[in-house]
Amino acid sequence: MSLDVNATLGAMHIGVAAGAFLFGLTVAQAVYYYTHYQHDPWTFKVLVGWVVFLDLFHQICIEHNGYSYEIRNWDNPAVIAEVFWSLRAGVFLLGFITLTVQSFYVWRLWQLSKGYILPALVSILALTTFCVDMYWSKRVSRLTAVAQISRIQYLQTTVNSLSAGTDIVIALCMLGYLWNRRTGFEKTDSILGRLMVLCVNTGALTSITALWVIIASTVWPQTYIYIMFYYFLARFYSNSLLATLNMRNAIRRAGESSPSHELGYVSTGRMFQAAAHPASPSVAGGVVVQIERTIGRDGKEGVLGDDLDQESVNTTV
Repeated sequence: MSLDVNATLGAMHIGVAAGAFLFGLTVAQAVYYYTHYQHDPWTFKVLVGWVVFLDLFHQICIEHNGYSYEIRNWDNPAVIAEVFWSLRAGVFLLGFITLTVQSFYVWRLWQLSKGYILPALVSILALTTFCVDMYWSKRVSRLTAVAQISRIQYLQTTVNSLSAGTDIVIALCMLGYLWNRRTGFEKTDSILGRLMVLCVNTGALTSITALWVIIASTVWPQTYIYIMFYYFLARFYSNSLLATLNMRNAIRRAGESSPSHELGYVSTGRMFQAAAHPASPSVAGGVVVQIERTIGRDGKEGVLGDDLDQESVNTTV
C-alpha cells in the first residue's frame, strides 16, 4: 500500500506545529487565570490545573508521534503505515479532555437553569460520549497499522458525532435560558447578549472541528488529515474552557460601562418615586445581573408606601 507523504506526514506535521502553538495559548490563558482570578474557588483552580496537565501530556504524545515518524524513521518510508503508542495514548487523553470540559459546561448549565432534568440528560450524553471514546481507545490500542483503522471507522464516527452533538445541545440550552431571561434593561440585555455570543463561539468551534474529523476520515481514510483535526480538537476544548473563565471580568466591565437609565423624583403635589437600580455584582464563579425596581405609591397621609419588584438573572459563565 502506497501512502502520500504530503497527506500523511505533512498533515501530521501541521497538526503538531499548530498543536504546539495552541498549547502555548493554553499556558498563557492559565497564567492569566491564576493572576487575575485569585479569589476563585479552589475547585476552579484545580480544574484549570487539571486541564493544563492533560493538555501538556497530550502535546507530549503528539510531539513523540511526530518525532517517531519524521526523525527516528526518516529513512524508512514503510513506517508511515505504522501506528505508534503515542498516537493511541493521544486518543485516550482526548477522551478525558472532552469529558472534563463538557462536565464544566453541564455544571454551568445547572447553575443557570437551577433544574436537574436537563443537566442530567446532558450529563448522560457526555458520559456516553466518554464511554464510547474509552472503548474506541481500547480498540485503537490493539492496532499496529494505519490500514486497520478502517475496521473501527464506525466507532470514530460515533464518538465524534456524540461529541459534536453534546456540544451543540449544551450551547442551544444555554442560548435558550439566556434568551428567556432578557429583561428589557439595556445593561442586563447587553451582558446576556455577550454571554450568548460566548456560548455560540465555544460550542461551534469544537462541534465544527469534530465534524471535520468525521469528514476527513470518511473522504480521505488513508491519510492523516483527520489526525490533524484531532490534534486541533483537544486544544480547542482546553482553550474554550479557559476562555470562558477568563472572559468573566471583561463581560462584567462591559455591563458596567453600558449606559443605564435612572429615574429620579418627580413632584406631583404629593411624592411619587420611581427608581430603577440596575446592578451587576461580581461573584466567584459567575456573573450575576440583578435588577431591582422600586415603585413608591402615594399614601393617604402623604407617607410614601413602597413595593419591591425584584428580578434576578443568574448568568453563570
